[in-house]
Amino acid sequence: PKNPDRRDPLKKVKTMFSLGTAGPIWSFLFPLLLHSNSCTAQVDLQKCLPDGFDITEDIYPEETQSKLEHSNQATIRYEGTRKYLEVNGVASLLYQCGTDPTTGEIKKYKGKNRIPLPVQGVVLTSTTQIPYLEYFNLLDKVKAVIGMKPYISSPCLLDKINNFDIEVFESMAEYVEKKDDNNGHVALGSPVILGNGWSSYSELPAPWKVIHTRSSWEATAEGALQWHEVVGSLFNLESAASKKAEEALKKIKCIQKHFPAPKKGKDKVAWGYKTTYGDEAGWGWDVPDVDACDQEQKPWYCNFLARCSGVLLTPKTKGSRCGTWSCHLSDDEFVEYAKDADILIYTSSGWNSVYDSDEKKLIGIDGVTRIGPPQGFKFFKKHQVYDTVLNGENNWFEDRFAQQDIVQADFCAAVSGSKVIKGKKGKIIAHKRKFLRNVFYPEEQSREIGTCGEDPLKSCKDTLGFKWRVDKKYSGKCESLKSISDYKKRLKECDKVAQTKVKKSKMVWRRIGTGCQKTCGYCWTNKCYKKPPTTNVNVEWE
Repeated sequence: PKNPDRRDPLKKVKTMFSLGTAGPIWSFLFPLLLHSNSCTAQVDLQKCLPDGFDITEDIYPEETQSKLEHSNQATIRYEGTRKYLEVNGVASLLYQCGTDPTTGEIKKYKGKNRIPLPVQGVVLTSTTQIPYLEYFNLLDKVKAVIGMKPYISSPCLLDKINNFDIEVFESMAEYVEKKDDNNGHVALGSPVILGNGWSSYSELPAPWKVIHTRSSWEATAEGALQWHEVVGSLFNLESAASKKAEEALKKIKCIQKHFPAPKKGKDKVAWGYKTTYGDEAGWGWDVPDVDACDQEQKPWYCNFLARCSGVLLTPKTKGSRCGTWSCHLSDDEFVEYAKDADILIYTSSGWNSVYDSDEKKLIGIDGVTRIGPPQGFKFFKKHQVYDTVLNGENNWFEDRFAQQDIVQADFCAAVSGSKVIKGKKGKIIAHKRKFLRNVFYPEEQSREIGTCGEDPLKSCKDTLGFKWRVDKKYSGKCESLKSISDYKKRLKECDKVAQTKVKKSKMVWRRIGTGCQKTCGYCWTNKCYKKPPTTNVNVEWE
């Protein structure tokens, strides 16, 4: 720039002093300018504060402080060297290590709710906690897992468990029994127990620390994503956590803005699965509550379906099959509930034990009876049934709240049948589903657990059942695109997607896109494609 002093306002002030031009006003403003960039003490938040540090002095920069404005489960406030976190009405004092709680703080907060920062270790009690830690590369902070090993899908966490870097316990009672003696909990570094959100953990010894996580109780994607910030606050990583949440929210807005609504009105979506858990009297079909999406505290998936122009069906009456814990629909009640559904989201594994492909009917609660309306379920005729095991049987339950942007894209792809891929105003959205698997496409097999460091969403080698049929008239012209109009003509061909049957198969299982693959340039990952100024397709989020 012409005036290099513009890069550093203080440089100009210092120059004025050196030239002898500063008057009395500058002698007044200079100390203010020295502190104009920040009102917080410059400290390393990953280290403890020195002895004698003033606990009232602000150390958390205001621009990085989490607001949690979308969460209905957690709030946080910053003051001096303290963070005041409240989760579902339970208040905790988070204080920077190197300082000690005051007498007033000791009276106000229980011992298990007074936690020094940054946290040096955690004990996990729910698989939903894993992805929030994994994003920050904090799995090395995990000291133990309780009651969840068979349901873990994270290959990195499983590697640590198999290498005996992390201890495994069947229950909290077992952990307390084995770790309360001989200071075993202290030997692990006195890790903070990340609670599952509903247990009181009254059996824990008084000094042990607990913070509950309740991302699964959030009613919106925005709220669930802000649990990146809640978890990040335990490690003084709010800045990185806010960035993660903001990126995911931008993706959701992009998907909502550009993914087209169905031309023939909103699709009706049935949601649920068959359960045989608990006493037999309660076996049945687990579906949303009556008028679930009209309740003040609505299920999180109501908003997702609405954003994709889908309508969640809810039963007219409460289920008649009631066990110890809850009530579920009977076979007849489920048929009445789902008979008009265009799409079925089967939120569990075990689809093969639920569907009779010969009769094209569902298998009832007793495992024998075939059920369905006289005219058959619409979602069978449309081949619009999705379960949640595409990325493995357990990954849906582990990642869905921390990856709400991907869940949103999966829902939109399901509602559209993955057939319409061109969005509004010439924008294109292409999505490779991670969680939802169309059960009528055998090519969409449940993936096995990968290796640590591998992200299936970053790979384009598996196009999930899309087979490209190259039109002969375009086969030799992939490099001949010279203008936007030429590009648009090709897109009309590329956007055509057909469903075809394979010989000797009773199910539709293949989608075929016409046109030249290189010309279309689709990668089928979670990206919005901008209209290119040249023949090259830019793959960047809006």
